[in-house]
Order: sequence, then structure tokens, then C-alpha cells
Amino acid sequence: MRAEGGSCETLRKNTTQMNYSSVKYIYVTLLTIGIATVAIALAAASFNMGFTPGVGPMKMAMLLAGLGTVCASFALRAEGIKTWVIGRTRISQVVSISASLVQKSPIGCYWCVTITAITLLLASYALYTWYMVFGLYLSSICIVIAGCIGNSVFRASELRQRIVFSHIVALLLLFTFGIGLEVISAFMVPAWPMRELRPVRVTKAWAKAVGGGFNSWGLRDAERGFQKPPGIKRIVFLGDSMLEAAFSRNAHPGYVCDELAQRGINSIECFNLGISTTGPRHYLYRMRHIGMNLSPDAVLLYIYPGNDLVGLSYNNQPITLIDERPLPSIIGRFMPRLTWLLVNRLGISEFGRSNKPISNESEDLQQISEMPYEKGITELSDHMHRHYFPKVAPKRIEDILRRGGPLLWQEIAPRWLDREYLFGWRIKQVVYDALHKRPAVTSAMPNSKLINATASYIDEIARDLEERHIPLVVFLVPVAENVDPAYRKFWEPWYLGDNDPYNRIHREALFKVLRSHGVKVVDLAEILNGIPGTYRKLDGHWTERGHAIVSGHVAGTVLGSLRSSSAGR
Repeated sequence: MRAEGGSCETLRKNTTQMNYSSVKYIYVTLLTIGIATVAIALAAASFNMGFTPGVGPMKMAMLLAGLGTVCASFALRAEGIKTWVIGRTRISQVVSISASLVQKSPIGCYWCVTITAITLLLASYALYTWYMVFGLYLSSICIVIAGCIGNSVFRASELRQRIVFSHIVALLLLFTFGIGLEVISAFMVPAWPMRELRPVRVTKAWAKAVGGGFNSWGLRDAERGFQKPPGIKRIVFLGDSMLEAAFSRNAHPGYVCDELAQRGINSIECFNLGISTTGPRHYLYRMRHIGMNLSPDAVLLYIYPGNDLVGLSYNNQPITLIDERPLPSIIGRFMPRLTWLLVNRLGISEFGRSNKPISNESEDLQQISEMPYEKGITELSDHMHRHYFPKVAPKRIEDILRRGGPLLWQEIAPRWLDREYLFGWRIKQVVYDALHKRPAVTSAMPNSKLINATASYIDEIARDLEERHIPLVVFLVPVAENVDPAYRKFWEPWYLGDNDPYNRIHREALFKVLRSHGVKVVDLAEILNGIPGTYRKLDGHWTERGHAIVSGHVAGTVLGSLRSSSAGR
């Protein structure tokens, strides 16, 4: 009996030793994967390595990290099943062995778990799918196994102490890890307030390509500061690319100030807070974080219904793990520099999602535009086939682009003012519409959800300004096909279907809602309608003529708002 008992005891010790060794190797594997994937991510970001077309280096590295940690977590679960089958023991023994490992080397184990969990969460978020939930589940498995839960060897009091201690260590390591990343990020991100305004850097090459005139804040404006010059009335312009006015000789607020100067008024400063590829959510938080500190005497908000309508209202906006600045997020609240870096590298900003990363596309399209028509149209078709429509024959794309004859090439010919350029996104839209043959829209009803959600952000801006007795004027900017007959005529050969009624009806509906809320709103369609040549053909922004017409009207509105504000005070 004793011999038999001794054999059982020996078997139990051997099994425990085997299990302990196996779990230890699994932890080492997890730690190695965590460190390796972080190294891959940093190397990819440093050398701007592209793993596959259309996938950014950091996003791809985080995806690989996620897949690696998923495999490691499954291995950990499989180890528990194997232990139960081979050693005829309960799976809880693996947890007990894990607890012993934590007791002997808690720092190494928790560094492993921390790196693994953070990497997995970032990878999960990069995929924008249910994988986020799956990643949380796998991360919780790692943390539970690394903790001391279920350790039947220890007494209850010792178990509670070790549970508390282990989680305190984990939180401290997580806190230290986060602080370390934020400090490192400080050396890799732009200075404030540029990082609060843009998710990408404004490089000298890019600024020169779109017309220049960018200041140290990343705004297309003169160098300015928060301190308002004495004796000057400051007007803040809030909006998107219609204000930034790339490829024009000046930003839109500059045209307004020129108009005021022609009227003999030089005591008004036009501060441009217009940034391309942003919307009402950005306008609200940009105004709260930056605009309010500028001591404005009036605020002019430009809303472009073509792409400014949002689906969720201010009160229903979700709390996200990470989002571009200045939008609120969990990580952004505590680590704003790390947030900017992750958003920039992973391309999860509105700018990053709407701009497909094609290397040297601007330069390639510029070279194509300088070719003769016959050769250029063929090269442009090949470019669209390679990067946008790989399943569509280049000849079919070329047939679509030739519908207008040399009209497109005549429009992009070099000239001093209002020069047009080829844009990949615009040509992609033309080809896509032609391939899918969208039916013409004969009637449309406004989407009340979009209208009310968009109005909710404008209402918040109006309330913030009203508390400080700052007047607000909202300008609704019509899309080009609504008002410019020359624009419509240019695109007639390519338009198989037209979404014009939606843009017009949404603009009119938003006008009515804002006016019913007591917001001063101006529909610019009233002054632009029927005037040809007010919009650029290729990018749909105002031409010199369009800026002149609008700025003249806006200048009069500015003077009226300042007079009424002074009278009210």
C-alpha cells in the first residue's frame, strides 16, 4: 500500500513539474511575441515599410501582433486540456501552477501579460470588427491565468493577499507602461496646438503643393497667437476644406479680410480654423479646445452638406477607446500625445480613412497630366486599373474617361489662376459611377436623422458662444452641381446618375431646423445660384470668382454681426 501510495505521490510530483515547466515556456513564448511585435511595429514605423498594398505599416504590425497573441492564448488553453487528458488532473491545477509562477516571477509574468493585452487591444481596434470583443475576451484569459485565482494550495487569507498584490502590480506596471509611452511619444509628435488640430503633419512639400501659406499651427493662415492684438476685432472662421481652399492663392478668410480692407476696414483680424477632411464633431471640440482661447468677437461656421452630415447626435456619441484629436476618447483623455501618434500611424483619422495611401500618386498624376491627351488618357487608365480597379480592364476604364473627349485634358492645362489638377479620388468616383450605372434621382426626402444629428453639434457650438455673448453666423455652402451651370455642363458626359436632389434637400432642411432653433443661418445658394465658373471642376471648391462673390457677402455679414454685438453689450 505504501509503495502504491509512493508511486502515486511520485506521479503527482512529476505531473506537477511537467505542468509547471510547460506553463513557464508558454509565458516565455507570450513575452517573446509581445516584444517581437512591438519591435516590428517600431521598425515598420521608422522605415515606413508597407507590408501589403493599402495597409499601413503600423496597422499591419498590430494585426500580426493580434494574430500571434491569439495563437499563444489558444496554446495556453490547449495546454490546460492536454494536462487534463495526459495527467488525469483538473484544469484548475494549471491555474494553480500559473499562480506559483506568478509568485516566483511576478514582474516577468505581468510584463508579458501587459504587453500582450495592450498589443492585442490595439490590433483588435485596428480591424474595426467584432474582433475587438474577441480580443478583450482573450486578454481577460491571460490576466485571469496570470493571477492567483483558483489556487487551492494556498489558504484563503494568503490567496486574497496574493490576488490583491498581483493586481496592484499589474496596475502599476500598466500605469508605468502608459506613462513611458506618453513620454516617448512627446519626442515624435508635433507641438501643441498643431497636434490638437491635425492628425497629420503639414510638411513643406505638401504645403507647397497645395498653395502654401501654412503657419506653425498647421493652419493655412498667417502666424498668429492666442493673444489678440490691441484694438483689433477677431473673427474666427470654423469649417473644413472650403475654408482652407487648397490650390487657391489664399485661404477663404484671407479673401474676406481683403474685401474688408478694400472697404477701408483694417481693424478686423480673420482667424482661420478651417481644416480639410473634418466635420461638425471636429468643429465643436476644435472650438472648445482652441477657439474659445482666441477671445473671438464673432464666429463664422461653414457647413457643407455634401459631406458634413453626421449620423449620431451630440448626446448619443459613443465613448471610443481612441479617436483623433480633438475628439474625446479614453486614451486621449490621459495620453493625448500617444493618441496622436497611434491615430497618425494607424491611419484611423477621418483624413486617413478617406485618403488611400498610394505612394507618390500626386507626382505620378502630375506627370500624366503633362502628357499629350492620347498618351495621358491611356496612362491614367492604367493608373486607375493598378490602384483602384484591378478587376476592371484598362480598356474599359479608358472608354469611360474618353466620354468627354479632350475636355478633361483642356481643363487641367496649366494656367496662372484656378489651375486644375488630377486627383485619384475624383477619377475613381467618375469611373465607379459609370461602372455601377446609378439611376437618376427624380425625387428625394431629407434624412431627418442626419439633419437633427448635425444640428445638435451646431446647437452646442451656439450654446457655448451664447454663454460668452459671442455672436455666431452659420453659412450653408451648396455643392457645385446645385448652383454652378458650368460645373454641371462639364460633367454631363460622365454623369449617369445625379445625387444633386439629396444635397439640395438636405441643405434646405438643415436651414429650416437651425432657424427654428434660433441660430442665425445664411444659405449661400441664394447668392451663387446660376452664376457659372464659381466652382473648380476637379475638386469642387470655390474658384477665384466664387471666393470673390462669397467673401463680399460674408464681409457685409461680419460688419452687421459686430455692430449688433456692440449694440447688445
